[in-house]
Amino acid sequence: MNKFRHTSLVLMILLTFIFGGVYAYGMYTINTTSKRVHDLSKELADRTQETQSMKHLKELTNDASDRKQKLLAYTVQPDQTVKFVELVESETQSSGATTTIIGINVTDSTSIADLESLSLDVQSNGLWHDVVNVLTTLESLPYKINISHVNLQANGSNSDDKVSKESQWGAAISFSVLKQKDVNPTQ
Repeated sequence: MNKFRHTSLVLMILLTFIFGGVYAYGMYTINTTSKRVHDLSKELADRTQETQSMKHLKELTNDASDRKQKLLAYTVQPDQTVKFVELVESETQSSGATTTIIGINVTDSTSIADLESLSLDVQSNGLWHDVVNVLTTLESLPYKINISHVNLQANGSNSDDKVSKESQWGAAISFSVLKQKDVNPTQ
């Protein structure tokens, strides 16, 4: 019986080592797999965040591009300067006042790289409501008009004369509009 006990004891110790080894191997495998899963989930989270950031940047870029196109719609196109001047002439002629463009100037805009300022000086003569109509017409053009100077004066009146709305009036108007720069100016 001693032999049976001895064999049982050896078998029990051997089984304990085997189960201990299987347990240790299982724990090692679980630990390794857990670490790998953690690394993969971190990589997935990083890529998801990167994808979301890229999507957000793309949306911002598209939004900025859309805004830029909307803003550029209120500027004079590079090859449309003459058409803009003709538009000002034709629109102000319908006001009832005699209107003459007496000066045109193009200057660089220091604040916006792709734009320059197109300035016009206009002289208008007529009845009060016709001269005011010229101003209204200029303000309602489909561009971002910046009226920088308006000088209204009753024409031919002395200090003794009464000035009324039926008197002849003159207006000197200076305004500017943003114009897109010519990419390939012909010189």
